[in-house]
Amino acid sequence: MAAGDPLEPLLQGHPLSSGAVDLAVLAAGIGHAFARPELAVEALTHRSLLDRRPDLKAAYPNGNERLEFLGDRVLSLAMADLLLRRFPQSREGELARRHAELVQAATLAEIAAQAGLARHLMLGESERQAEGATGAVRPTILADAMEALLGAIFLDAGFPAAAACIERLWGERDRKSTRLNSSHIPLSRMPSSA
Repeated sequence: MAAGDPLEPLLQGHPLSSGAVDLAVLAAGIGHAFARPELAVEALTHRSLLDRRPDLKAAYPNGNERLEFLGDRVLSLAMADLLLRRFPQSREGELARRHAELVQAATLAEIAAQAGLARHLMLGESERQAEGATGAVRPTILADAMEALLGAIFLDAGFPAAAACIERLWGERDRKSTRLNSSHIPLSRMPSSA
C-alpha cells in the first residue's frame, strides 16, 4: 500500500473512526498477521458501511461479500481435510455430520466472538442501531465476517496458513461435540444433499 493511501489510517489503527482495524489485536485474536493488511480491512468491511464511506466503497464495492464467498470454500476444504486426518476410521456419513456442524453459521459466529472480531467490524449506522444498547453484533454478520477473514488469510498467505488458522481457531470442537458423539442422529437433523 502506497504512503498516503486513504485506507492507511484504517490499517494502522489510527483513530480515524470507531471501526478502525487494530492489526496487532486482530492478529492476536485470530493467530495470523497480515502481510497485505488491506485484505483484513476488506474482510471486516460490512456492506452497510459503504454508502457512508465513499473511500471504502471505491476500494471494496461489495464489502466483504466476495471474501466471504471464498472463505466459505476454504473453510469447507480445510475442515474436510482436518476431519479426515483426525478421524481416519470414520465413515463418510459421520464425517459429513461433523463437517456440517463445524461449518454452520452458529459455530462460525461463536468462533468469531471468541476471537474478538466484533470490535474490528466496520458496520454502517443501520447495523450499529440494530445492535441496540447491548452492542452485540448479529450472529449472521459475525459468521459472514469469519468466513471473509478466512478468505482474506487464504489470499494473504495461501491455503496452508488458512488451514492452520482454522485448526487453531476451531481447536478441539470436532472431538467435543456431544451431538456428534451420539451413535444416532435423527434423519431430520442430517444435512441435506441438495
